[in-house]
Amino acid sequence: MKKIIALILAGLLICGVVFAGCGNSESPKTTESSSSDSGDNSDVSDNSDVNSDTGSEASDDSGLKKNSDGLVEIYTADDLVAYREFANNEMNEAHKNDMTEKGCKTGFILMDDIDMSSVTDWIPIGQKAVESGGSYSSGTIEDTVIDGNNHSISNLNINTERCALIEWMGGTDVKNLTFKNCSFHGEQNTAAIAFSAGNANFTNITLEDTVSIVSDKSYAGALLIDSESIIFDNCNSAATIKGVNDNYWVAHLLESDRETQFNNCNNTGSVSSSDN
Repeated sequence: MKKIIALILAGLLICGVVFAGCGNSESPKTTESSSSDSGDNSDVSDNSDVNSDTGSEASDDSGLKKNSDGLVEIYTADDLVAYREFANNEMNEAHKNDMTEKGCKTGFILMDDIDMSSVTDWIPIGQKAVESGGSYSSGTIEDTVIDGNNHSISNLNINTERCALIEWMGGTDVKNLTFKNCSFHGEQNTAAIAFSAGNANFTNITLEDTVSIVSDKSYAGALLIDSESIIFDNCNSAATIKGVNDNYWVAHLLESDRETQFNNCNNTGSVSSSDN
């Protein structure tokens, strides 16, 4: 009887060891599967974040953010300076690929009022942007949009030979933008928006009475100097415009126009020319 009991206990002990071993062998599989699932979930989450960001806004190597229309979003004065460098680089690259092409087709949109008081050395966008044969020439903002988004640019002070926010423009719409407390002082070609523009539309542009535009030698105008095929809608200037040193090329909204239309536009600022 004792032998029978001993045999039964021994059998139970052996079965217990076997079952315990079987339980341990399944445990690693469960752990491995759990670890694999966790890794996959982490990857999906990361990709989802990237796709979500890409869906709402895009950025390039410059670090500038663009909206769904491809316009660079400008939040600060530093952003506008960065955009200028980006645009100049685009112009130079376009020229390298095609020696007749010097355009940047990416515009910008203001996301806030921009105070430019921290920028003391503004050079117009596109001025001396394109390097060719050891010298520099101007590039063009073209076939895009400059959207003020009902915001303002203030405390922009420029003192260069050709003086404006942008050097040349073509096929570009400029809209919903106000300038206030700005000074544009050029040796010759001087205006708030650009030296020259063609096939462009200007809509809801305002120059407040705290804006001054002064040319020392030749051309001065509120918004543009030279233009062709331009439409101005609801553009108003209260800026002070002055030519010095017997400068007689001074005008209200623009100095020279060809095939230009004005709709609901006004100038209430002073326009003068003197020898001092």
